[in-house]
Amino acid sequence: MPEMRRGLRRARRGSGSNQEDVDRGFGAREGGTGQPVMPPGDMFWGDRIAELQRPLGKPWVLAKHVKDLSPTEMKKAQDEFLAKMKK
Repeated sequence: MPEMRRGLRRARRGSGSNQEDVDRGFGAREGGTGQPVMPPGDMFWGDRIAELQRPLGKPWVLAKHVKDLSPTEMKKAQDEFLAKMKK
């Protein structure tokens, strides 16, 4: 399933990269080969993600799967995320 998510992300958003350390990858590319769009952060589905914009304008998503969640845990995390977005 993570491979499918990565493939969809690449097709939809530009380039993607599965990183062992998203924070380090973000820091290494920030300013040099990309401008920050979204700093590294943990997502409710269990990935840590960051996004940069490459010099020619294409987005570059760095991701690492960090936590496996049960369907119940993911639903709870999703509901919490959506509640924060409404504020």
